[in-house]
Amino acid sequence: MEAKNINITEALDYSLQLMHKPVEQEDTFSRYSPIYLAPTSNLKDMVNLFDVNKDNKSALVVGSQGGLAFELLLKGYKKIDCFDKNILQYMYFELILVAIKNLTFEGFTKFLTGNKNLFLLSDDILNHLIYHLSPMAFEYWRELQDFNFGFINIKNGLFRSDYYLDKDYLAKLSSIYNEADFLRLQKILNSKEYEIDYHICDIEDIPYEFEGNKYDLIMFDNIFQYYKSIPKLDNVAAANRFATGQINDMLNPQGFLQMAYGFYLSCTATKQNLNLPTQAYRYPNWAIVDEKKNGFIPQLLKKYPNNYKLDFIPGVEEGKTENVVLSRQKHL
Repeated sequence: MEAKNINITEALDYSLQLMHKPVEQEDTFSRYSPIYLAPTSNLKDMVNLFDVNKDNKSALVVGSQGGLAFELLLKGYKKIDCFDKNILQYMYFELILVAIKNLTFEGFTKFLTGNKNLFLLSDDILNHLIYHLSPMAFEYWRELQDFNFGFINIKNGLFRSDYYLDKDYLAKLSSIYNEADFLRLQKILNSKEYEIDYHICDIEDIPYEFEGNKYDLIMFDNIFQYYKSIPKLDNVAAANRFATGQINDMLNPQGFLQMAYGFYLSCTATKQNLNLPTQAYRYPNWAIVDEKKNGFIPQLLKKYPNNYKLDFIPGVEEGKTENVVLSRQKHL
């Protein structure tokens, strides 16, 4: 379903229900789930792993708050399709998009970063941006604003606020929090020499939702961290068939699939399985053992080691850590 076909009344009803709930402590996913306010993966270093040297590059990526799409625009991509099963996440994507196009860097970071206990969508900033939104997103944010007496505090169940939102921290993960890149992206977005389409769909429905499309790069970010909650892809054999079959067919020759992203625990378990040196453990041994047994990347590599490539990049966790990226390239 294209995002423009969202049922706005239903989206508002679910949003108001979530606002009356406490902040979610575990990640759960549905059509109406709490909103991620910022990236949780190291997007900058992950995107840099894939060198597509051609004009008119195209990509299919997880939509979320737009982080991957924005990184790829900065890399020269002209056509980007986004997918996400969470309708409310799309509403936030529109807000981020118009914020980059219309705010100064100082205004953007003041609006969209900060101490997680103080962060809120204020009346002033929403009034400045809201008239740049699509009619659907305008109605959504205006109704939420009116319901909350002029501002929207994120300390409720509508937002996933149990993550770092500090500007300097986020600048390590995503280019939009760096002033020079922000200004360059703002120029690209206001030039309108690009196309971003956002669809609401589950990952297993991608081959049908985007049927007939071909891409130079497809990125799933860390979706497969939760593979056991994806009905048709809840085991590594099914996920491997999906990647090497239907998704491989959607790639242009020499195109890349970024299949999975693993945080520090997954990285440690993967390195131990491969007898690679690891950093000092931050997790109890039982957690590492469980990740080796049930974690997506360790299990996929155990069964299909020749189908995928591993890269280690700086981790998102505090201190000196590594994260792991699992990918494959289409070869004819």
